[in-house]
Amino acid sequence: MIIEYYNYDIASNDGELRNYLIEAYKFYPNTISVLPQSLKLARSIVGNNFSLSCPIDYPLGCSDLDSRMSMINYAIKNSANKIDMLLPTNAICNRKYAKLKEELARICELAVKNNISFRYILEYRTFNYETLYKVCKILSTNSILEVFPSSGFGLDSIYDNILASSMITKKVPTINIINTGNIWSEKQIDEILALKLYGIRTSATNVLDILQKKLI
Repeated sequence: MIIEYYNYDIASNDGELRNYLIEAYKFYPNTISVLPQSLKLARSIVGNNFSLSCPIDYPLGCSDLDSRMSMINYAIKNSANKIDMLLPTNAICNRKYAKLKEELARICELAVKNNISFRYILEYRTFNYETLYKVCKILSTNSILEVFPSSGFGLDSIYDNILASSMITKKVPTINIINTGNIWSEKQIDEILALKLYGIRTSATNVLDILQKKLI
């Protein structure tokens, strides 16, 4: 199982964020994800051989393509190994899938040139399932096979998150989903592990601690 940690708390100062990241790094998750402006700080903590990701156009995905590309280039320059794209909200709401395909063509070039990977954040609470199925098929066709049901912005039931994931993978089995719902108890962790999910992303270091102990 893939285990990831994220911290998108814009209210944390550098000292606080440093402490959070040092604590998370102790559990050696597969990837740590921070906002673009925090990449340099995160890299100074985890070193050069650790996987760092950051969200692009967080939290709403409302920027135009050129702005999103600028954000991506900034993230690459600041040592991100993985780029997590919010879906382009306006294009998807208006079923302008050609806009998504245009974006994919541009980022696939960057992926090859810079040896990085791209994932997408779906926000299942914003779009209906038919739209998400269509999007995931387009992503899969373009060799983007890892997605997140949601960005972590706001509360999100882990059970709703898993249900959304199950419905998507049933329709698009080539897609691998890293679940992002809020986890509050060890009982929930036991239930999640029993489902043999592809991956989990959490913002709670105590969840990392419990997962590490149970997966040893």
